Amino acid sequence: MEEYGFSGPVAGSDIRNTLSKTFLWMFMGVLATAITAVYTFSSGLAIKFALEGTFAIIGIIQIVAVLVFSLIFRKASPTVVTVLFFAYSMLTGVTLSTIFLIYELETIIISLFASAGIFGILAYMGYNTNEDISSFGTILTVGLIIGLILSIINLFIGSSMMAIVLDWVILGI
Repeated sequence: MEEYGFSGPVAGSDIRNTLSKTFLWMFMGVLATAITAVYTFSSGLAIKFALEGTFAIIGIIQIVAVLVFSLIFRKASPTVVTVLFFAYSMLTGVTLSTIFLIYELETIIISLFASAGIFGILAYMGYNTNEDISSFGTILTVGLIIGLILSIINLFIGSSMMAIVLDWVILGI
């Protein structure tokens, strides 16, 4: 283990700090994906891409981005890694915009923003509390908070009871 610069037990605050940073990056990545997907669909680009058959090209570009990212992320500067991360997040958003053609818009938007919310709340908790954010109980608590927020949002936008129940089921999965 010495070859990796690790020479002993990792302190709890180091783990919490690392997890907090990871959750923050995931929050930003999922949020970028959600915003890009909503924009791609609402601007008509998703339908244009579907009719022109360019989603195959976008899929290939996304696979290439993953390969490039996995090959250079340890050697590249943090700026390059950040740009690649957000480029991949936005490519994923373009690719995911096709599901808006099949499923209800509000369900997908709620799902994407709820996922971002989970990571955002965990990052916030990691940075601002001394709680162990790697524990199952903390993650379940965050899931409960997101579920309550989703239920309140669903009540205000007039969703059916079935939509509210489905949100809880999807959140539980």
